[in-house]
Amino acid sequence: MKLDISISVLLTSLLYAISVSAVPARRNANPGMVTLPLKRLHQTRTDIHPHLFIQQHKNRGHRRLARMTGRSEPSADELRRNLMKRVSMLESELVARSKTSESEALVGSNFSGRFRTGKAAKGIAAGAAGAAGAGALGAGEIAHGQAGADMPVGSNGTMTGDIMGGNGTMVGNGTATSTGSMTGNSTTTGTGSMTGNGTTTGTGSTTGKGDTGKGATGKGTGSTTTGNGTTTTGTGSTTGNGTTTGTGSTTGKGTSTGKGAAGKGTVGGGVATGTGSTTGNGTTTGTGSTTGNGTTTGTGSTTGNGTTTGTGSTSGNGTTTGNSTGVSQIDIQAAQNGGLTAANTPTANNSLGLDIEADDVGYIATVQIGTPAQDFKILMDSGSADFWVGSETCQAQGGGTCGNHTFLGSQSSTSFKQSTQQFQVEYGSGAVAGVLCQDNVNIAGLALNAHTFGVANEESVQFASDTVPFDGLMGLAQSTLSEEGVPTPVESLASAGLISSAITSFKISRLSDQLNDGEVTFGGLDATKFVANSLVTFANVNTQGFWEGAMTALTVNGADSGLTNRTAILDTGTTLVMAPPQDAATINQMLGGACDSQGTCTVPCTMNSSLALTFGGAAFAIDPSDITVLPMDLNDPTGTCMSGIQAGSVGGADEWLVGDVFLKNAYFSTDISKNQISLAQLAQS
Repeated sequence: MKLDISISVLLTSLLYAISVSAVPARRNANPGMVTLPLKRLHQTRTDIHPHLFIQQHKNRGHRRLARMTGRSEPSADELRRNLMKRVSMLESELVARSKTSESEALVGSNFSGRFRTGKAAKGIAAGAAGAAGAGALGAGEIAHGQAGADMPVGSNGTMTGDIMGGNGTMVGNGTATSTGSMTGNSTTTGTGSMTGNGTTTGTGSTTGKGDTGKGATGKGTGSTTTGNGTTTTGTGSTTGNGTTTGTGSTTGKGTSTGKGAAGKGTVGGGVATGTGSTTGNGTTTGTGSTTGNGTTTGTGSTTGNGTTTGTGSTSGNGTTTGNSTGVSQIDIQAAQNGGLTAANTPTANNSLGLDIEADDVGYIATVQIGTPAQDFKILMDSGSADFWVGSETCQAQGGGTCGNHTFLGSQSSTSFKQSTQQFQVEYGSGAVAGVLCQDNVNIAGLALNAHTFGVANEESVQFASDTVPFDGLMGLAQSTLSEEGVPTPVESLASAGLISSAITSFKISRLSDQLNDGEVTFGGLDATKFVANSLVTFANVNTQGFWEGAMTALTVNGADSGLTNRTAILDTGTTLVMAPPQDAATINQMLGGACDSQGTCTVPCTMNSSLALTFGGAAFAIDPSDITVLPMDLNDPTGTCMSGIQAGSVGGADEWLVGDVFLKNAYFSTDISKNQISLAQLAQS
């Protein structure tokens, strides 16, 4: 079966995997419950401008929200337009700020290197199929790098951001071309004489000869006057657009008065000396000097990631570095480095843990499949209902293999049986197609023999890339959503009597806490993970099979937002919280932030306000660190951050899509048999 959609390079294609060993499962004292540790996936972000990163997340959220609410999905063209609007806004900001020449303007789709300060640009060709599908550009089209976000000269002396122009364009890793020079659009002005090739000497002297009297030996004396000529060293500053302004001036000339007094004597050469006196035509060179066509040489050079050093000084006293406030360095490093953070051994026996994707953007557990059993790293998703892994015959959409993953088929498993029944699943970011099969699945020691699930013969790049650190996906919504038309693993465990009920419970850990104690539990709730008397249970109001509850209030620092009677789909497969545009604007304003005309919302990275969502009569607060998703400038963790609460225009006026930004702050449980949801306050680890 061929995929009938076109999916571009999205977030998942930018993931970087590292080797992860499965956490050993232990037998549970309670036979009705089993728990898996969850791993954290690390997602690289150094090659994508934060504005575009958040737009990619929003595009994915729009698609998921449309499916979950039964509305028409935004088309690939619409999602592409959303991303291009964001690019246009960045372009406008760049042009207005740097006043670059026409040769530096963005033309057509050639965005190569225009926003990039951290890596060499790869251009639009690097992103297979451009900005189609969920609207992402290819790997490294519009990038920002570590030099920071859209700033000229930083308050502490660091030149950051997207300042480019003329021959002084900062490209690659921020090094100014032509060593130490900034030419082209750079202009030089000066209030002093800074022309020609004259020189200012250090302690030159002006000799003034007294008049010769006609007497023989008169007593007239030649007066010696110290020259008052002064040399003011230029303090030429380097500003954002490379303009060198020289205020250094040379004023005055050492004056000499040495005329002998009237008389008959001769007054010898009265000498006038003056430090800084001027000879020649008074031209100034040297520190901060400007010669020829205005090229700045010597000190004041621009090197490295755009940091201005030397005399010809930039305001401030050095490079800005992170500190204990704002976004944690752990989160920033995870966003840059990529990979998986493995979970610790879970607290419940017979358990597996949730490893964590990147800066808390996805969660993975390990299960065993086949004979002999192989470990498969599986992404856990409460917002879908299909379980699949890659087939041994898997091909990537557009050609090639499905990457460096573990695959399933008759060559690797003697218990594998393939059917002819086809399936296809589309997600907010990616798609797979294949056939159903039967094989033995082991979940933390509980065996589902001859379990029916999917093997993907074709995967989009979001799943097929070597950099994707999981081998398949397990949907944990209700099976009424299943494209495969078969029960989910948790339903099969319950019907086989291996767990007491079709309950799935999540404890999602936060990277910056460094506890790595994430878990997914089948059959019950892990009582060690939550405060018992805080547990609330409420009805699932979604009729399609997703998990959606009534959200009766939202408060910021205890102040009522006025937003009531909302519903929220709780989805572990979504990173952000997607709110109707007006709701998002209200909440972010109360948090001290704002949303722009494209619905992208930001907050101060040092924001310390508490947003609480109320379900089942209980308020659950979101930690401020989860709302400050990522700095717009990775070099400035205390500046402006992307907000975890973003505007989504696909759902209705009262429908929210609530992802891991919230779910990291509560114990989250779903019960298929009772069609209800539970939340509880997390226990202190």
